[in-house]
Amino acid sequence: MAQACEVQAFSVPDGLTKDQERLLKKKRKQAGSQVDRWKEMYRILFPDDDENDIPEPYDEDDPRMTWEAHRAQEFDQYERYLRRELPRLVRQRLEVAASDISSGPLETELRNRLVDIVRDSQSHLFQLYREL
Repeated sequence: MAQACEVQAFSVPDGLTKDQERLLKKKRKQAGSQVDRWKEMYRILFPDDDENDIPEPYDEDDPRMTWEAHRAQEFDQYERYLRRELPRLVRQRLEVAASDISSGPLETELRNRLVDIVRDSQSHLFQLYREL
């Protein structure tokens, strides 16, 4: 049976300021991709380093890790693409659906179609993204 690790108090390493410690603890709780969180932690630890000098969070000599880095980057790009394009496309499709409804309460009819509109829009954008 697996055993849990013993909980230990966090000690501040030499050279780490209290502000950096506070920011790092705060960043642990925030959402975002692993690559984004890595870059933000690196900026906290090395605030004087140039943005272009931030290393990748993966060992470049390990082909599996290189693939994981590529996959993480691809998901990050897809997430940004969806956040930008999905609301616009859903809005357009809702407007079309609203104009097609001739009778009955508009809100009820749109609510019934909303899941299909979002799912179809996401599928359409995924296909467009693959063509980029």
